[in-house]
Amino acid sequence: MIEGVSYPLGQITTDILNLDEQVLQDTENRIAVFLSEARFFLEQQKDSAVFPMQEKQNTVWDVVFTLPFYRELPMDEHAARNLFLMLLSDREKWHETLTEGTEGNKMMCEFISRPEYFPESLRNFRGQVSGMLDLYFEQLLRRSGAAYAAAYSRYFRDMVSAGPLFFKEADFEQSFSVQLKFTPLHHPSDIETPILGEELEFSALSHFLYTDFYRGLIVGNAPRRCHNREAIFC
Repeated sequence: MIEGVSYPLGQITTDILNLDEQVLQDTENRIAVFLSEARFFLEQQKDSAVFPMQEKQNTVWDVVFTLPFYRELPMDEHAARNLFLMLLSDREKWHETLTEGTEGNKMMCEFISRPEYFPESLRNFRGQVSGMLDLYFEQLLRRSGAAYAAAYSRYFRDMVSAGPLFFKEADFEQSFSVQLKFTPLHHPSDIETPILGEELEFSALSHFLYTDFYRGLIVGNAPRRCHNREAIFC
């Protein structure tokens, strides 16, 4: 559930698969411009460079905040679009941010560098999942959790066999870093009734998408090629 709206497992995966490649290209171009501005700032460390850096960052947000999943989240857009300016106004935090070796500086450098691989990670996800669906799932006569499990088993065995050719030193696997917490929540339909829920924290959108996709397979949900022109997968 996102903001009270329920989505089937695998729905967000399908939305990402249907995303126009031009959107990813546009995101990649904007990120490249932002990174150039950010690296200039890190070299010069001039306060005047903060404003153009924030402007370039905001052009990235203009696209990211319209992407599937992100557009449904209750994001603090004001803070995101004014992050560097807010830091600049707090001289103590700003000094820490610019001082190499401090926790604030490490966080700043990580925040700036993280977007660089964002479009590529989505392309890799889309390529792997769409290839799996086309080659192993499309011809299935039955659509069920058991049928998907059998198809995925064939895919997994083939990928393990091809591992030395494609993955070099690493073996093929589908494992993703995630922090798991158990937390009390309100029941979606009755706020007076508490329930115990799992809270998963992902370090990358692609890790969430793989989890959404595979959990969808477990319950019998999988994207498939659409036979209309409104979407590629449905």
